[in-house]
Amino acid sequence: MTRIKELLRKLSVSTYRFDYQEAKTKRICIVCKEPAGDFQNKGAELEYSISAICQKCQDRYFKGGK
Repeated sequence: MTRIKELLRKLSVSTYRFDYQEAKTKRICIVCKEPAGDFQNKGAELEYSISAICQKCQDRYFKGGK
């Protein structure tokens, strides 16, 4: 499965709204459920504010990291 399909599957769950609110409230990642931590730059921080996806997962799904 491609990484983008994997991400879409993870974000297409019926509990997405609840998961998003929980992630933002607890400052965790909606994908991996780990603490959001620090971001590489303002763009990555903005991405978290929109999607609740941490830096590690942003790298994995958007930049092809591991």
